[in-house]
Amino acid sequence: AAAAAAIAAAPAAGEPPASGSLASTPRISPEASRFGPAGTAPSVVASTLSSTMLANNNLAAGGGQFRNGVVSPSAASSSLASSRGQAAEWVRQRQLQAAARAAARSQNQSFMTGSAASDRALTTWLRQHNFFNVNSEKKSLMKTVYPLHAAVEDNDPTMIKLLLLAGAKPTKLDQSGRTPYQLAERRNKRGSHDQVITALSGAKGALPGDVVEAGPTHSFFSN
Repeated sequence: AAAAAAIAAAPAAGEPPASGSLASTPRISPEASRFGPAGTAPSVVASTLSSTMLANNNLAAGGGQFRNGVVSPSAASSSLASSRGQAAEWVRQRQLQAAARAAARSQNQSFMTGSAASDRALTTWLRQHNFFNVNSEKKSLMKTVYPLHAAVEDNDPTMIKLLLLAGAKPTKLDQSGRTPYQLAERRNKRGSHDQVITALSGAKGALPGDVVEAGPTHSFFSN
């Protein structure tokens, strides 16, 4: 009778096994039994869980800066303040280096008139008067003018001093054959050009009868 019941319970050929029966339970091969859920080896799962627990313990021992994988506000604020401080220090160091390089360049640079400011003033004046350099000759119709003669006409003793420092020759002659000193004497009315005469009188070759050797001419413009 038991055998007959077993035969009756068995599905016919080609029919799916009944739900809940032993035949409906999938068989696991010995090779597949080595893996856990979703095909993950149990040893890998155990190792992952162990690493996660260890990391959580280390974070907790570190003062609780991390909780559930999220950085605490206090830790984030401290990190941001540290980054800002490092950036500010980097900027300060760069500024100090730039200032040191500028100071070194200033010490190594030589100026025609003694300083960068006076060189700029002289360059500006030369451009305004259309002179290429401190000994340029400028002609218009029957008039010949040199920078020192122009400075005398401007009654500018400061510019005369700068011109002389930059190498202007006080022996240049205008269209009337006059040196800058002689022109200053000619223009002097009741002491109006006394300072100009004083500035020129200290230059070698400025006074009549002085003999000077040809000196270098400094050009302030590249073009």
